[in-house]
Amino acid sequence: MTSSGKPPVRRFNRFFNPCLKEEASLQGLSKAPGSAARPPRQEAGRLALARLAFATRAKARVVGDHVGGHLVSAHTVALHVGPKITSGWCSSRPDGYHTLTPHLVVKGASEAIEFYKKAFGAEEIGRIPGPDGKTLMHAELKIGDSRLFLVDEWLFFVDEFPEMQCRGPQSVGGTPVTIHMYVEDVDAAFKRAVAAGAQVRMPLEDMFWGDRYGVLADPFGHAWSLATHKEDLKPEEIAARAQTAFSGCAPPA
Repeated sequence: MTSSGKPPVRRFNRFFNPCLKEEASLQGLSKAPGSAARPPRQEAGRLALARLAFATRAKARVVGDHVGGHLVSAHTVALHVGPKITSGWCSSRPDGYHTLTPHLVVKGASEAIEFYKKAFGAEEIGRIPGPDGKTLMHAELKIGDSRLFLVDEWLFFVDEFPEMQCRGPQSVGGTPVTIHMYVEDVDAAFKRAVAAGAQVRMPLEDMFWGDRYGVLADPFGHAWSLATHKEDLKPEEIAARAQTAFSGCAPPA
């Protein structure tokens, strides 16, 4: 049970049940004539993923042990928005991902995607629309060599899953999180982001730790720090510079 008193599975089924009328066609997809019977866990995974494809208006296609670009095995059900179809053993981390990936809640995810394209040169990897065709259940961007996940401040999650705290900075009055991004030319990148609509929170400055660094706020309330690394310094050098930089500052009350 959750804080709302409703079983999570039952509450999720309220969203997915309208798509279960496709059950007959799903069974047809998974049991093509002449195909060998699959293990129950594998079959269940294939059907669950096909239902998700119908629920999100995605195009499902059975290719061997795959539904579209989604790898399904007897041991693993993995959803990847990207177009690549893999085979064999599934890695614990998909190609193109790092250990950490920011996942932002945004009020107006489609608009945010366009902003990130203009401001940061983001490349859209894919998106999964919600039942209304407008809000996004999930979107994925690539900025530089890293991925960024987005989800709309979606009323289904806000109302049905309040414990998930699916609200963006504009609804909660700000954010304690800053997304840090290294770029080749921070002055040019800063100027581009501001021209796209970002607001300057901290102007660019050469910092004591060896970076040229500044902070922006995007139109959706998320904070971004941009930097170009200028010097490789030893810890004792950074400590000495920090002491000099803060020498004129009053101690906290």
